[in-house]
Amino acid sequence: MKHIHRKEKPAYYGVRSALRHRAIEKATDIRAVDSRPSTKDGVTYDLSGRRVDGLTLSPGIYIKEGKKFIVGK
Repeated sequence: MKHIHRKEKPAYYGVRSALRHRAIEKATDIRAVDSRPSTKDGVTYDLSGRRVDGLTLSPGIYIKEGKKFIVGK
C-alpha cells in the first residue's frame, strides 16, 4: 500500500480555526451617555487642545466655548 502525503497546513491554520469556533460569551454595549452641556468657561484653545491667551492670537483656527473661529492677519 502506498502512503499518500498530504499537503501541510499553513501556520495560521490553527489560529484561524480556533477563532472560527470561538463562542462569544457576553456582548458589550454602551450603557449611558453623558449628555451634560459643554462648559462655557470663556477660555480659548488651539486645535491641539492647548489653552492660549485669547487677547494675543496669531493667525489660525481656535476654539472658544465649543465654537471654532478663524483669526486672520
